[in-house]
Amino acid sequence: MVNFIIVSHGKLAEGLLNASEMIIGKQKKVKLLSLTPEKSIDAFKTELKTLLSEVDNSQEILILSDLFGGTPANIAASITDDSKKTEIITGINLPILIELLSNRTNNDLKGLISKWKESKGNGMKLISEVLNQ
Repeated sequence: MVNFIIVSHGKLAEGLLNASEMIIGKQKKVKLLSLTPEKSIDAFKTELKTLLSEVDNSQEILILSDLFGGTPANIAASITDDSKKTEIITGINLPILIELLSNRTNNDLKGLISKWKESKGNGMKLISEVLNQ
């Protein structure tokens, strides 16, 4: 099973996990880290390094971030290396998180990335177009 670390600005990571667990049930091997106004960038970086170190080197990690180019994603990119099998996806939203969590027991990291590439826009709809079809 692929390990997940969700990083975000504010409490978005907690909200996304909470909402997904309401729909698909309690999840294992998911860690959260929020960059809040009272947390320094150095503290965030240290906490992320700690979370990464808690995962066995033989296990795969998927880091999910809220915003491409944002501090949580940039820090994740700056501290990950090839010693662990790690990928980072930015722009996470609830439909994608549910898709990834639902498919992680049957897929390795490469398989999850393929699933993400297939479905990354499926959760976004313009309601007026859906209703008028």
